[in-house]
Amino acid sequence: MVEHAYARGHGIRIFTTLVGMKRRDLQRLQALRSRVFVVHVLDDGTHMNSRLVGDKHLDLVRQLVDADIAAIRFVVLGEVHPDIIELIPAEALIRVRPLSSRGGSVDPNIIEPRQPVA
Repeated sequence: MVEHAYARGHGIRIFTTLVGMKRRDLQRLQALRSRVFVVHVLDDGTHMNSRLVGDKHLDLVRQLVDADIAAIRFVVLGEVHPDIIELIPAEALIRVRPLSSRGGSVDPNIIEPRQPVA
């Protein structure tokens, strides 16, 4: 679908956790000139399922870090998974605040309540 949109002249923005992706899938995405390429880095298990980090996932992260993708950004909520932290250069990692549930659509067991504005 992404390749089709790109071929039709649409601007491409990639947002992915890499979960389920294969090396070939990643190579196909790298061939596209995307305006934005955001990798949501798996955390230490606080907000995401840390069991998703395995050898294949780590290989994909290494491949992306080594790739020459100008638009790439790595984003994490909370703390980076301990197996991934050494792979991503500190200057390439963006740490964002954990989720908040503005409309009650996020499981209250995985978010911290916001402090009221004084």
